[in-house]
Amino acid sequence: MLLFDPRGSVNAAVNLITPAIRPDADLGMIVMESDYFVPMSGSNLICTVTVALETGMVAMREPETVVRVDTPAGLVEVVATCSDGKCRAITFRNIPSFVMHRDSLIEVPEIGSLRVDVAYGGMIYCIVNAEDLGLTLARDAARHLVEIGERAKRSAADAVKPNGRSSCCAMPPLWPGP
Repeated sequence: MLLFDPRGSVNAAVNLITPAIRPDADLGMIVMESDYFVPMSGSNLICTVTVALETGMVAMREPETVVRVDTPAGLVEVVATCSDGKCRAITFRNIPSFVMHRDSLIEVPEIGSLRVDVAYGGMIYCIVNAEDLGLTLARDAARHLVEIGERAKRSAADAVKPNGRSSCCAMPPLWPGP
């Protein structure tokens, strides 16, 4: 309920802090987005660790605290730089990332053939080159990029079946560029 209108939005997420299942982890984290449970999200990890440290759920040690987080994607080690009871900076070593499909040709409704890469980095991403569509990564192209990205991710999920099933996941589009 909290993820949908009137209080939530498409971009809303809930970060559930759970007891760790792994003995080498300090806490567990489950990310619930409005339409998908995300195996691992860096921005949600940063928020979760900040809350866990600043509220005392995990003991803070200044100047640095190492927190090991049990996620559905695997164990993620976080280093929080802390001072005066606050997290000032967070870095982490993510789970292994890899390319699942390179240069896959997919058919996208109202666009036609489009070449995409599919990669995993805690989530499965559909990587689309804006230049292939004659677009630039500019503010005035944002709406068009979102519309195309939504179509491309659905087509890619059906075409390349990244986890062996059709329509497997949210597969957010990424637009690389300068």
